[in-house]
Amino acid sequence: MSLFAFRARGPRATRGRAAFVAFVAFFTVAGLVFVWPAWKACGAFPAPLDDVYIHADFARSTAHGHPFEWVAGQGYSSGETAPLYPFLLAPGVWLGLDDERIVAFAFGLAVLSLALAATKLWRLGAATSNERTKLLPALGIATGASCVWVSIGTLDFTFFSGMEAAAFFGAVVAALASAEAARVRRMGRASLGARVGAWGAVMVLLRPEAIVLVPIFALVAARGARTRSVWPTLLRAGAPATLVTAAILVMNRAMTGDFASAGARLKLLGSNPYLDDVARAKELVLNLLTFYWKVLLAELGPAGLAVAGGLALLGVLHRRTRHAAGACIVGALVFALLVSTNGAARYQGFRYYAPALALLTVASALGASALGQWARMRLVGLAALVCLALVCAPRASEARRFFARASANVHGQQVTMGKKIANELPSNALVMVGDAGAIPFFSRRSSVDALGLGGYRRMPFVRAAVHGETATLELVERIPKNERPTHLALYPNWFPLTTSLFGRELGRVTIEDNVICGGPSKVLYEARFDGLGEGDAIDLGFPPPGLGRPIDAIDLADVESEAEHGVGLPTPNGGYTVGRMSNVDPSGSTVRFDGGRIVGRGRELSFEVRGLGPPRPRTLVVRGDDDGLDLDVSVSVAGCERLTASATKGSFTHARCSLSIGDGERITLRPREREARLFHAWVGTP
Repeated sequence: MSLFAFRARGPRATRGRAAFVAFVAFFTVAGLVFVWPAWKACGAFPAPLDDVYIHADFARSTAHGHPFEWVAGQGYSSGETAPLYPFLLAPGVWLGLDDERIVAFAFGLAVLSLALAATKLWRLGAATSNERTKLLPALGIATGASCVWVSIGTLDFTFFSGMEAAAFFGAVVAALASAEAARVRRMGRASLGARVGAWGAVMVLLRPEAIVLVPIFALVAARGARTRSVWPTLLRAGAPATLVTAAILVMNRAMTGDFASAGARLKLLGSNPYLDDVARAKELVLNLLTFYWKVLLAELGPAGLAVAGGLALLGVLHRRTRHAAGACIVGALVFALLVSTNGAARYQGFRYYAPALALLTVASALGASALGQWARMRLVGLAALVCLALVCAPRASEARRFFARASANVHGQQVTMGKKIANELPSNALVMVGDAGAIPFFSRRSSVDALGLGGYRRMPFVRAAVHGETATLELVERIPKNERPTHLALYPNWFPLTTSLFGRELGRVTIEDNVICGGPSKVLYEARFDGLGEGDAIDLGFPPPGLGRPIDAIDLADVESEAEHGVGLPTPNGGYTVGRMSNVDPSGSTVRFDGGRIVGRGRELSFEVRGLGPPRPRTLVVRGDDDGLDLDVSVSVAGCERLTASATKGSFTHARCSLSIGDGERITLRPREREARLFHAWVGTP
């Protein structure tokens, strides 16, 4: 089934195709008007978000036969939050649009998707009308809704940015239209239920959050069963999306060791190890308030919000539109609540909230249709939508300016740096980046994403990223020396340790009027990782004197070592990482980087020891910084020892105690008088 096919024959199909073409022309003009200032500012087709080029990276890999890979040959990545979208962009790569023009191709996809949404809304309006044989009133409502969509700045920014939002919205309206058709028709309900399921699967493949919309639409479709069982329709409508979601989770688990996607691990409030439940709740409420104040009120205005809300309410009250309108309102509320668990929800032009806002406009369009039926004047509903568009349109100018400024930022910094790397670095360069989009796309170089959205050898960079750049450096330490990044393209304000300790500056790209990038300057460095060891092996090989034969080592701030030893962090609001270069032997001949955890006074950090065999006397050595250590040490099956050590200037502090301990037992470290910075712990024979 083609994405844009009209299966009906005869005059109705002809009208449908003509309407679709008209909507394509309308959205093309409206979209070009919105992006034109940005196009002039960039001198190329604009992208206001670096994330647009993350999709382009995956699309290029897909076009070259490496689907689900950020950079071809680097392995599976769960960082693509819209697994279907690269397959939609891949034909653009095949057509040779493998530069800024890939964003123009994405713009074309957005136009087609919005035209699909408008056409499906026309069908939806006809299905909920008491004049089903007369399609003109419904077409007017769809046209009015299209005017509303392009008059709201947040929707314009999101739909025409090059992201997957327009395609997702088209799938949402198509699923809703199919669900309503299944509800009102007695014939062909099975095929319509299957169509709802197919569109539901497309929805979750474009935005995983859409899983919360699928059961709502499935219930709308199942309402048509009346006295018969609703389960067959529910299964047809809901099973495909459920199976697709399960398949993605299983694939993530099999290929990365984690069910969650990299984006979820990096951005969701629940993945932040430094927030407690109260702090998460505050962030959630702040995001919801931002949605209300900065999106609903700021974009619609009090009058526009009143009109949109009033029309949506009319849609719920009208007998013929209540199911579809109610599904839109409930879906918008649930979707907004879900995306508010994203720590980035109130940034980047509020693009995460755009689907919820768009669903509200669909409910308003259905309410306008109901208003026209109640008033027995077909133009009343259209007039209400036109008024809503006129109220919102003046406010869209700010979004247009922000779109232009953000596009100029991305093009002037990220795209420029990518091209600089392509021109100046050898083809075998391996570049560590902090933005996983434009730099690898335009440089065409293998890359390591320090934030983990791109995959690299199944290494958990995203798990490290949420603990700070020290944890990222500890993970780089696990890469063999001859396979580590050769260059860095990073913001020094994001990665001060990495750039100051391990980078030699080669050049920089600085922009003015920064509104979207992580900093005004993106700097290119030659990477010098000599100060890193070779993972736990080298650390175990350089234990402090007096330890005896080392048996086990726990490298704190190394998420792999911590996972192997079941480290219990002093969270929430604790366990922050810290790193430093210092001597690791008394002679001062070996200077290494080591990362550790900050443990506050009276709080505790614990870990399990491995490979010790039955309980017997052992020596525990803990590495701290040069301020000294004063710790209480307790063992799960033993008592408590006090472990102290004085500072040695310019070197790490090593504190020792003797314990009787066996394999699998848990050691707890608790600072007494002041906070402690704990870097490493060893257990060895006396």
